[in-house]
Amino acid sequence: MSNLSRRSFLRTGLAGGATLAVSTVSTAALAAKPAKGLYIPGTYSAKAAGIGDIVVTMTFDENRITDVVLNVAHETPSIGQAAAERLKSSLMAAQSAQIDVVSGASITSNAVMKAAGKCIAQAKGEIPVEVVSKDADADADSGDWLGKAPEIAENSITATYTTDVLVVGCGTGGLFAVCAAAEEGAKVIGIDRFSTGTGVRGDVGGLDSRYQKAWGTKIDKFDFVTMMTQYAAGHINQDLVKVFCEQSGAVVDWYGDRLAERGVELWHESGDKDDHTRYEHFAIGHSPRWAGKTTEDGKKLNGNIVLVDYAKKLGARFDYNTRMVKLEKQAGRVTGCIAETG
Repeated sequence: MSNLSRRSFLRTGLAGGATLAVSTVSTAALAAKPAKGLYIPGTYSAKAAGIGDIVVTMTFDENRITDVVLNVAHETPSIGQAAAERLKSSLMAAQSAQIDVVSGASITSNAVMKAAGKCIAQAKGEIPVEVVSKDADADADSGDWLGKAPEIAENSITATYTTDVLVVGCGTGGLFAVCAAAEEGAKVIGIDRFSTGTGVRGDVGGLDSRYQKAWGTKIDKFDFVTMMTQYAAGHINQDLVKVFCEQSGAVVDWYGDRLAERGVELWHESGDKDDHTRYEHFAIGHSPRWAGKTTEDGKKLNGNIVLVDYAKKLGARFDYNTRMVKLEKQAGRVTGCIAETG
């Protein structure tokens, strides 16, 4: 249990016996090796962590993968979910878990490959058959979309950390939040389930940035809110879109300053409208010019490195391989979390 810790506001640590896993590994002995052919015919499932939990189900005859089903319901709709069909086709064509990563959906792609690899290993009798529980789906149908909170024994916690602000998930939004809090003098901890953080998007959007003004790009904010509402079929909080319209330009300018400190230019550019949809195209894109830029130790520079380094100089701390398990509350207010460490 040495990998359990708590952080008070928010509390992070790990629950060793927590019942939050969507799938469990059977304790039965390894399946018998196939008497002939490559695989033990049947259907096998396995889970891996992408943006959310991904479940891959593969059906085998004696020598081939005959079907692949991907459950990517917890992935980003326009990224991970959009890549599902391509990933499925690649697995079927390759007859292997080793396939090319779909550009822009690397987290989902890697999780699919990991889960597919476990399915293949099960079919070969190399590892125990993994039983993917449907308990999580049952919880989701109970009316609470978060499901049932895990019970974690107090004696499972081995350490407690106290901080002013804890940011769960250090992707684009998370890293910007860590930096903003650190700039205001707060003690900040950022946690992320991945080994180097989720990372910053390659391109960032904004309205009224200095880069757009220099290029002459003008976007009517009312038109933008109207089109976003249409795009979402009305299922949208317009106030949040208004915040984006009013403040995103300043955020882009701030990011441009951080990039400039590392010798990287931020360009305003936008792809051509060639999709012929009913939706209006807005030139909100900004792209860093990373070509040839490296860190002092020779690694390729990227947005994640730029912002993590900046935040650390301001005193922020990052704990990777650390996944939030449960929020804790006092009098209805979130005061901490318990998280699983690597």
